[in-house]
Amino acid sequence: MKLRARPLIRGSVHVYRRNAALILGTAVIVFAPVAAFEAFFDESVEARTRDLLDLEVLVSLAGVITGIVVSLLVILFYEGVVERIAAVEHRGHPHARPVEILADLPYGRLLVADVLLTAATLVGALFFVVPGLVVLVLFSLTPPIINMERRSVAWSLRRSYRLVRGNFSRVAVVVLGGLTFGELVETGFEALAHALHTGSGGEFVAILASDVVVEPPVTLLIVVTTFILSGVPVDDTGEDARLVSP
Repeated sequence: MKLRARPLIRGSVHVYRRNAALILGTAVIVFAPVAAFEAFFDESVEARTRDLLDLEVLVSLAGVITGIVVSLLVILFYEGVVERIAAVEHRGHPHARPVEILADLPYGRLLVADVLLTAATLVGALFFVVPGLVVLVLFSLTPPIINMERRSVAWSLRRSYRLVRGNFSRVAVVVLGGLTFGELVETGFEALAHALHTGSGGEFVAILASDVVVEPPVTLLIVVTTFILSGVPVDDTGEDARLVSP
């Protein structure tokens, strides 16, 4: 199965248009705590680390680690929500409330896959960056595959590799383009907040705004990419196929 721009874009826009309130509303709810942590707690850590002998530094570092884990879980939950929303439109799945999605996601496998992917990307990045990006692209579809198929992490990693291998350049545009877009938007919002001297409150708004602008379309594109490469019909006209994948 080849990934083509027209069905990918139109299929993603179709889902987004029909479910914009749910997709954006969920983004605001799930990313607000992460934005608050980054804006307020990080400032506290910076102030405390001026005295490296202060025992509160250890507490602060523990908080940072906790924040990273929570951030991963939030992102995985949001990916799961978007996958379920897209599955309603393109796979004929029944509608589910966010609380039902929350209870149904395979968090353990998703978290293991995310940690493995992050570690492999970092190791690859040690070899002049490019290998890390290659690893990231090859296995980028693993979380949506885990959500869709509910198979093991190892099986999902192999599945992502097989799907991406024949469409590497196209998937790279989606994944790396999304990362670049996210960095540009986040940098722009934070620069504006700093220029206006808005303090932690303004930084919170900037971080949350960048997450809400970036995460919904990027996540949706990756999910629909996974659908297309898995053989799920995504109608080129933008109308949902309402077909269940085998």
